[in-house]
Amino acid sequence: MPILHRGALIGRLDPKAHRKEGVFEVKALFLEPGVHPDEELATALATTLRSCAAWHGTPDVAIRRCDPPAFGILLKRALSYHSSFHRG
Repeated sequence: MPILHRGALIGRLDPKAHRKEGVFEVKALFLEPGVHPDEELATALATTLRSCAAWHGTPDVAIRRCDPPAFGILLKRALSYHSSFHRG
């Protein structure tokens, strides 16, 4: 599935909604060459993933594989912050 940000294709992801378990799994996420993986992008994508997960009835988001790996760390951090901010 393509990832669009500010009108540009920035990456692709392979999602799977496990409704019974309540998990929105991102099996793999790949950024396009030349995309700068920063905190702003991670925060924007985390917000979008949370929204998509909620629409599917899967409140937990799991990132399994990310390229580049450093962006996976930023994204997981943003997801964790977003989750604790809205629960607390």
